[in-house]
Amino acid sequence: MAQVQAPVTEVLVRASGDPALLVGTVRAALQDVATGLPIGGIRLLSDTIDSKLANERMLALLATCFGLLAMALTCVGVYGVISYAVERRTQEIGIRLALGASRSAVAAMLMRDVALLVAASAVLGGAGSVAATRAIRTMLFGFGPNDYSMLLWAGLLLMVVAVAAGYVPARRASRLDPMDALRQE
Repeated sequence: MAQVQAPVTEVLVRASGDPALLVGTVRAALQDVATGLPIGGIRLLSDTIDSKLANERMLALLATCFGLLAMALTCVGVYGVISYAVERRTQEIGIRLALGASRSAVAAMLMRDVALLVAASAVLGGAGSVAATRAIRTMLFGFGPNDYSMLLWAGLLLMVVAVAAGYVPARRASRLDPMDALRQE
């Protein structure tokens, strides 16, 4: 003989104060109203909502972790590209130093080039980000029409990394011995 499971009925109770304290009272009241009715588990609404949103929260956490990893890889890439661009100019820097350019002037020249590159990249990247955001706006939850603060922070972080990436090799290049710089290939 197969058992047929009765349909599940849920009862919602609004309570002022701590609802966990009312579990026993609610169970007794339900037993009084429907004697013999099996009463399953009693859960708080907040616990039910938390269990229903567990997968979404896990996916949001995973997306955040991958986003942070992508940002870290981007920062490393920007640092590498700018450092390489400055290092390629070692012989030019050696010639400038040999001809009498001051070390601070060499560092300022390199940082000016880095700043120009960063500014152009920020303008192009910002325009591309705004265009992409407008294109996928329907898929972005909680993103208002003028809510670009996260894009601004990401752009500022990349700009700081790019300036730091330019500063380290520019400082190193300004301290080069002109003869050593001219001997390098």
